[in-house]
Amino acid sequence: MEKKTIIQTNHKKLSKDIKSRLHITGNKDFIQKASFAYNELNHRRFFLGSNLDQIKKKDEQLPLLTWPLLDFIKTLDLKDITLHELGAGNSTIWFSNIFNEVKSYETNQAWYENLKPKLKKNIFLQLIKLENLYDCPIEFKTKDWLLIDFAGKRTKFVQKLVTFTDDQMPAQIMFDNSEWYRNGAKLLIDRGYMEIPFFGFKSGATRISSTSLFLLKKKFELKIFPHFFYPKFSRKIQNHWDSID
Repeated sequence: MEKKTIIQTNHKKLSKDIKSRLHITGNKDFIQKASFAYNELNHRRFFLGSNLDQIKKKDEQLPLLTWPLLDFIKTLDLKDITLHELGAGNSTIWFSNIFNEVKSYETNQAWYENLKPKLKKNIFLQLIKLENLYDCPIEFKTKDWLLIDFAGKRTKFVQKLVTFTDDQMPAQIMFDNSEWYRNGAKLLIDRGYMEIPFFGFKSGATRISSTSLFLLKKKFELKIFPHFFYPKFSRKIQNHWDSID
């Protein structure tokens, strides 16, 4: 029989979802915090199933990248930028609402077939053999972005990429699970990129992960929206400490 955590509370506003999972007995402060944590996880679709299942069921899902990186992306004006994506999925659909166009390369036939009918007009999906992907057959511009998130030897791809000249390389690279690819990260850093790791939760993952942003020194460009981005459950207040009076 599955054990349930015993929490002391009588907080009446606790969501029914949490009540169904916990025995309630009396600590209002704890339940408020637990409710906030659960609502944030639920909002980020943390409890949904696998990425492929979401595509089949047409459920909305965040990219399987860390949430701090995704929140940072929301602060950038990328409407005139092309994203090259290595490894298609829900991220393909999500990024198509942010970038001007998404050129996605997928090595898995099942992913390709399930995703293709659901794509918008600004998405270009290509089925490619893994060995061909390692040869990096993509024509980049410096202002382009690249997402490295495919199932395969990512460092082998990076080894080929770093042989390109500056004007043939994307100056902005998102590299998922960068904590597992330190050899690949070193190749990019030695080539002239600087790394900004975004550690945190990602939807469906039961560990803290890192999606790193690599920026090519003297070549990268980040255009920031003039308005400040407030994620859901953050708070905008009139703060009297935020003054010079």
